Amino acid sequence: MKVEKNNGRLRLRFSHQGKKYCFYLGLKDSPLNQVKAERIKLQVLEDIENKCFDSSLAKYKPHPVLRKPLAELTCGELFSDWMKYKSAFCDSRTIEWYAATANSLQYFGDVPASSINSLQIAEFVTWLKEQPANSETQRRKLESIKACWDWGTENGYLHLSENPWKEALKMVKPAPPPLPNPFTKKEVKAILKGFQADCPNLYLFVRFLFTTGCRTGEARALRWSDLSEDCTRCQIATQLSRKAKRKPTKNRKIRHLWLPNSLAAELRELKQVSSDELVFTWEGGAVSGDVFYKRWGKVLSDDSISYRKPYNTRHTFVSHALERGISPSEIAQQTGHSLKVLFERYAGYINSNPKLPEMF
Repeated sequence: MKVEKNNGRLRLRFSHQGKKYCFYLGLKDSPLNQVKAERIKLQVLEDIENKCFDSSLAKYKPHPVLRKPLAELTCGELFSDWMKYKSAFCDSRTIEWYAATANSLQYFGDVPASSINSLQIAEFVTWLKEQPANSETQRRKLESIKACWDWGTENGYLHLSENPWKEALKMVKPAPPPLPNPFTKKEVKAILKGFQADCPNLYLFVRFLFTTGCRTGEARALRWSDLSEDCTRCQIATQLSRKAKRKPTKNRKIRHLWLPNSLAAELRELKQVSSDELVFTWEGGAVSGDVFYKRWGKVLSDDSISYRKPYNTRHTFVSHALERGISPSEIAQQTGHSLKVLFERYAGYINSNPKLPEMF
């Protein structure tokens, strides 16, 4: 096995189990790079001796940008590559959230991601718990890091028999989320009345949220083509991000809703005067999340209603539907929840001690 110079660049040539290998190291010929090349050579020899040689050579080939062996990538560098991969199909806000996790990984400095062990991870988790973030956020960071290491293993960055971050998830136990605090019927009426008076352009948008239990992004994305001609049926197929990017619903499933007659009638009236593709608009475009949040806060403040985010319209719909005796399966079908989530989050509104019927 030897390091060769060819056209001013370094490559490694050797034979193993009757097969010849030759690959460039992504290094120009220089005294410093010759030392780096020898280090790669020693890594290959060590793997052959330990019977863990990577015949695909992915472990030893250089990173296309950083020009260093994949096995030498730091935790932060590996996570950065994973973020680039995720950015192809994740919302920009999700990527921004991952960036905070990337900052946390600077804890490991220049330590290669391939060498991180369980003791170092335990020390990292202890440090993470001391940071100003709740346990749910800490666990989400660990889940992201574990997903990154899974991806790195699948794509030749890491050569691990088991993901070392798997056990880390057991070290952080988030507190159970608080039970929903839905608006009362009186509060819902006051909110709708407040929007009618102060911001009529958003009144029907808010009414739609309370009446259907849709996510805010789903309502913002609603088009007239998603409604039947008489506005009695509605298809929920997409949602809009805060930056008005259209994407599939959260669970990537399409739902069909039958709307109450009163809501359908109001939508028909709006349709007669609308020339937009979207059902709910603000100044000629999609309803802006920032604008809506500002108006929402003002209406609640003016009516002395304790502040809850607009997403609480969804909690309110589910809670009142359960109180009225609508079956959980029907509600889950309409809102896009799983039954598991519905029972976990809204157990307080389900009659958990029913009187047993006369069955025999």
